[in-house]
Amino acid sequence: MDSTRRAVDTLPAWVADCMTPEDPLGESTQQRCLGRLAAAGYRQVVTYQPADRFWLFQALETAIFGMLSLLVGFCFLRIWPS
Repeated sequence: MDSTRRAVDTLPAWVADCMTPEDPLGESTQQRCLGRLAAAGYRQVVTYQPADRFWLFQALETAIFGMLSLLVGFCFLRIWPS
């Protein structure tokens, strides 16, 4: 999100010059880059699902994969030569 609170798809070109933390000087350079992004008004927005929905999502995922496996099993038995 930029300083006008709009979602952005790309960051400024100077961000490409930031080093990665694997480089010995990379962590301090990366911290400076993050500071510069914050000073320019960029913010990171994180969305998450509340913990009380965990079992609902687990049940939905189990149902979806169960239905897919039944479908695959049916197709396999249907085309398997007798």
